[in-house]
Amino acid sequence: MAIAIIQDKYNDHAVLFCNTTDWAFGPVHSSDDGTASEELELFLGVLVKDARLYSTHQLETLYHGFCQQLKRCACGEPFLGDTFAECPECRELNSCAD
Repeated sequence: MAIAIIQDKYNDHAVLFCNTTDWAFGPVHSSDDGTASEELELFLGVLVKDARLYSTHQLETLYHGFCQQLKRCACGEPFLGDTFAECPECRELNSCAD
């Protein structure tokens, strides 16, 4: 019983997927640079409870707020807020793009 993320061939679109019921739910997350599943994984990380427990409206509101906070570091990795992305390249450079 878990939530998985399924994506298209190029990782431009991704959705949440309940592997217990085989049901996709929530937003279709899109990314122009092939990082849709990584960004959706970040979204799951900010939720305080299991994504399946939110109503559609609650999940939509949380997702919208998440998308407004989503940023990219210098190497292109997605991150939230003002923290550095967790990737070796950015830790070496000690910089991220805002």
